[in-house]
Amino acid sequence: MIKNHTLCEDHSIRSTQTRQKYDAVSIELREKMIVVKCKGSEAAMSKLAVHVAEQIEAVPVLKAHEFILTTTEDEELDVNKAIKSIKDFLKLANRENDFAVTAMNQDISITLLSGETLKCNDASNDGFFVCQHCGRMSFFEADHKDHEKMHYIGGA
Repeated sequence: MIKNHTLCEDHSIRSTQTRQKYDAVSIELREKMIVVKCKGSEAAMSKLAVHVAEQIEAVPVLKAHEFILTTTEDEELDVNKAIKSIKDFLKLANRENDFAVTAMNQDISITLLSGETLKCNDASNDGFFVCQHCGRMSFFEADHKDHEKMHYIGGA
């Protein structure tokens, strides 16, 4: 029975060490990405994500109410550049006074202050259709709709 107790303590020590290593790796990875929470701007989130990603040279990953910006390099992303890019996007939409853009560490929140939620048409001003899931651009609406359907049936 004493031997059994020693095994449990050894397992507990190993679990704690593994957890500490995992936490250290998580913190290191977390510092290399920015999470942008979009309250009141979900409808325009894919275009916003593509815009910001292009400005700060990042890779966007879309989720339901937020997007994550990460880099393929071993460098940290600049939160201040991301905030400036978000504010520029809101300014282009003439909505900069309707939203607050705040940051805490690597998290940015876009919060609706007044007015309607931010919306974007499927077709941009230059005639492209942009996929809300991955940012793929297309000249033709039918091609765009077919592509978006592929996301739902697992083909893209």
